[in-house]
Amino acid sequence: MPNLYAYAPNPLTWIDPLGLAKCSTEKTRVRHYTNRKGSNGIMDSGVIKAQDNSRVYFEPAKNKPLSPKDAE
Repeated sequence: MPNLYAYAPNPLTWIDPLGLAKCSTEKTRVRHYTNRKGSNGIMDSGVIKAQDNSRVYFEPAKNKPLSPKDAE
């Protein structure tokens, strides 16, 4: 496990202040398994809260991520 309090090994390459670093092409899909009431609550608030043994899963997206319109 890396020491999060350690000084960056090379501060010039550790961060990307100009945003010139190549972005990862790997996309992540978030899945939350819930009932219709929970789904409506997520759509109304725009927030996913894992409560009462609900789980939120992050997995690599095999295809392009769904838009909110497609997810409805």
